[in-house]
Amino acid sequence: MSQTASDSIATYNARREPERCAMKMAAMRANAFSFLRGTCHLFHQRMSEQKLAPSGPAAWLCGDLHLENFGTFLGDNGLTYFDINDFDETICAPHSWDILRLATSIIVAAPSLAIKDAAAKDLARQLVEHYFEALSSGKPRWIERKTADGPIGDLIDSLRKRDPVKFLDKRTVKKAGQRTLVIAPAKTLPLAPGDKEHLAAFLAGFAKKAANPKAFTLIDAARRVAGTGSLGVARFVLLVEGTGSPDGNWLLDLKAALPSAVAPYVAHPQPKWQSEAHRVAAIQALFQANPPAFLSAQVYNRGPFLLRQMQPTADRLNQKSVAASASAFENVVRTMAHLTAWGHLRGSGRLGSATADDLIGTADDRKAIKAVLQSARTLADINAADWSQYCAAFDRGELQAA
Repeated sequence: MSQTASDSIATYNARREPERCAMKMAAMRANAFSFLRGTCHLFHQRMSEQKLAPSGPAAWLCGDLHLENFGTFLGDNGLTYFDINDFDETICAPHSWDILRLATSIIVAAPSLAIKDAAAKDLARQLVEHYFEALSSGKPRWIERKTADGPIGDLIDSLRKRDPVKFLDKRTVKKAGQRTLVIAPAKTLPLAPGDKEHLAAFLAGFAKKAANPKAFTLIDAARRVAGTGSLGVARFVLLVEGTGSPDGNWLLDLKAALPSAVAPYVAHPQPKWQSEAHRVAAIQALFQANPPAFLSAQVYNRGPFLLRQMQPTADRLNQKSVAASASAFENVVRTMAHLTAWGHLRGSGRLGSATADDLIGTADDRKAIKAVLQSARTLADINAADWSQYCAAFDRGELQAA
């Protein structure tokens, strides 16, 4: 007998920080899509239990692919990109697992985006077909300002034109030439006792290897609140000196790296990583055309952490606004399909993954496409049932105790 959704969630999140974990539990109560976002482990558990996992050549996956895990960011070359931007659950597994979860997310998100069920299933079909078509080219590409159009082009252009000082002003207060972080419960929480000293010591060690050590002098820090699935994991926003106070300061994101939630369901052998942070950093750098600035595996407080330039949640598409136009949403879905295929191709033949030829060989497999779509519809129904059970348990107060 399979676990109830609430029991599985309570077990999986048992060791997380209570304050931010409570935020996660509440967020998952909001709607079925938020629930899907916060339960990557449960999605793969159900996929395995119901024997819905597609087979096929192994690729380096995002592992937790859904509509909200795409966004814009500044690459380490200073250019702006739109790409998959969350690799916490990355793993080497059958390549179509990513596109299956993304297709499921379209069907699950449809009610909150005012998309009719039939239209959502057709969008899922388009997504899967575009993914396999992009694989057939065998050539990984990327999306940047010159190659983007529609809502994605607008998003990239807005980031390119964003005033870095205004970006800082939204998240800090400035007094006597010095900035401090704004504590806003939806985005930041105060540090625990001793955290600031530990973070300053960490940055001092990191700075020794930097070209400009002074740039990483810690000014202020807070616990960061972002996303859904990772809420409750140790995470900080760091305000550092950068190119000079007050307007040249930088914001960095430091986040604990945990084992992939997908790992228990994967039979394919995995590399032996130095740490979970090394896994995430290495595959993100491999998957993306250009990773964010400062992306690196670090050790903080004796644990593996991922450091990168902070990526604000505002740099994601407003899915509801985009979905108001059928053609605009179809354009976005096609781009997401292409980015997924390009990432899989970029990592092909590396660290135990299948070759590009192996992936290309699946492109005309109509049975595989049909199987992915059938599994997506079934998993969307399972997610709905699990969310309903979760809501009842949450409303009884059971998850708050967990």
